[in-house]
Amino acid sequence: MTKIEIFMMMYSLLIGLAMAGLMSGIGELLRGREKPQWGVLVPLASAVLFTTLLGAFAEAYSYRNIGMSFSSMGLPAIAGVLYYLAAILTVPREQDGWNDLDAYFLARKHLIFGSQLAALTVLVFGVEVPRAVSLGRPIFSNGAYWFGNLAMIALLAVPIVTSRRAAIIAAMIGTLVMLCIIYVLDQPMADTFRALLAFFSGG
Repeated sequence: MTKIEIFMMMYSLLIGLAMAGLMSGIGELLRGREKPQWGVLVPLASAVLFTTLLGAFAEAYSYRNIGMSFSSMGLPAIAGVLYYLAAILTVPREQDGWNDLDAYFLARKHLIFGSQLAALTVLVFGVEVPRAVSLGRPIFSNGAYWFGNLAMIALLAVPIVTSRRAAIIAAMIGTLVMLCIIYVLDQPMADTFRALLAFFSGG
């Protein structure tokens, strides 16, 4: 078994468990005896996380040259565990007694988005940056890469630091738009922001 096969088996298992946990929570509420008040916050948060998890599967292959050290294997595993934690927290269990899902989200948002923010931070600063440095890529001079990732970090931080519904909804929609640019349109974030910066600067 090759290194990439070992890594993919471990990482895809964690991401798969996260996706299964998210879908299981949604399914449990849909088949529950009492229908909750769904609102918009939990469905939006679920859409953000589901798209993020799909993207994590897609990006896993970019780690194909990863080593077998603790940092190279352990840090992606930590990110996978954090995504799993976010998945099982995004939707309440029926027996928890949360009838108003917006109220549930507002009570758990710091954990739901804190886990995703921590996972992204681990992947960017613990995996992508050290890997780029080891391969001799000029990542620190890639302004579009940093602008895109810092924008994503800022959007994920909004639900953690504020309780204003409008700001939270806007941040989640913004996150979905960025994720769709990256994964649905198959357009790297750095290239997208480089093109936008060139457009608005008249370059």
